Amino acid sequence: MLNPVFKERATEFLSGQREAFATTILGLLLKVYGQNLMSWDGLTIQMEVRDDFQLEMPRTVYDRLMALLSSMTSNQVFIDVPIFDETVSALVGKGLGQEQDAPPVEDVAWAVTEILLNDPRPKGRNANDPWSRNIKKYVRVVLDDEGMPIAPKALDFAGNDNVNAETSDDEAYYAGVWGVQAERAKEVDTWLDDRVALLLAQLEYVGVQVNHDLETVDGR
Repeated sequence: MLNPVFKERATEFLSGQREAFATTILGLLLKVYGQNLMSWDGLTIQMEVRDDFQLEMPRTVYDRLMALLSSMTSNQVFIDVPIFDETVSALVGKGLGQEQDAPPVEDVAWAVTEILLNDPRPKGRNANDPWSRNIKKYVRVVLDDEGMPIAPKALDFAGNDNVNAETSDDEAYYAGVWGVQAERAKEVDTWLDDRVALLLAQLEYVGVQVNHDLETVDGR
């Protein structure tokens, strides 16, 4: 039988009453079902949650969970642009299968952060550089669309464009342009730090332990 306090808190997230990160949803379900969860299909997960929590996960909650599970059990998110795009959409709560414009930089940066927090050494990929050339090009286009030649840290695998001040010889102007561009990247970095802190608070709220370097969720 589930601990009543845990069940009440977990229900807040599973029901969509409180917005939850995919990692929070995965962590609390691992706490209940253990590593067997990683091999279950979506229908089995829904059935188990329905039996134990007496609720049907809303589509956005379900999509977040399944997108994260898929990224951990397959390399396709690191290789295939459409799958990467759909995963970004799901992990930020915008759903799957929707015709959407290119996502904002913050959405892509968060999805990359959450994927690598849960799977920092993806099997079959270079742990130091797991992203394919096509994914890097996609991310660079997203950055360029928002006028960000300097990438935030989470997206630095996409590289930085050459930053210049319209080929100006004015060093002060050049420095000013560089500073503005670097500040935008720093803003995204700070926003991501705040999101990670909120994620950790959610995991603590449902009693899920995380290892010291944030790489894996401990669902024991």
